[in-house]
Amino acid sequence: MSISQYYYIGNNQNLFFGVFSISLIGYILYTFGLPTVNVTFWSVLGYSLYAVFIFLFSWLAQFSFKTYFKLRGQKRVITINDKSITFPELGDSLKVIELKFSQIREVYFAEGRHGIPNNLIIKYGYDGHAYIAKDYLKPQDFEAICTLFKEALKINQISVK
Repeated sequence: MSISQYYYIGNNQNLFFGVFSISLIGYILYTFGLPTVNVTFWSVLGYSLYAVFIFLFSWLAQFSFKTYFKLRGQKRVITINDKSITFPELGDSLKVIELKFSQIREVYFAEGRHGIPNNLIIKYGYDGHAYIAKDYLKPQDFEAICTLFKEALKINQISVK
């Protein structure tokens, strides 16, 4: 019985988007300042859009930092043995799914930009699905996982949809 383990690399994307959002808020506030409100239709519309952008980027920063600190220091691993695979439900999740290869209905790559395969989608049971994100793994680990899926499911090639 062979067991293969592949570790997720850091979640620096979340830290980047958090810092980027805070920087963008600072830039907008520095450039435009705090508006003084007139009561004309166009100024109210403009100030409303201004407030929406500030709130949107504040929410993005909060969400990114929350995800970064949730995953920081957590060991996230994909474990594949002869009968099953165990992996986090989403790329940024701590909830773990264990699937037996007999439960899996379909495995395919999600078509990304320009038709390039992006993530590995796994459909199981009646309506369950999960994915393994390519960006959260080392490229050679992702290829090894795909090879093990081909062997376990006895298929020649994983399709792109």
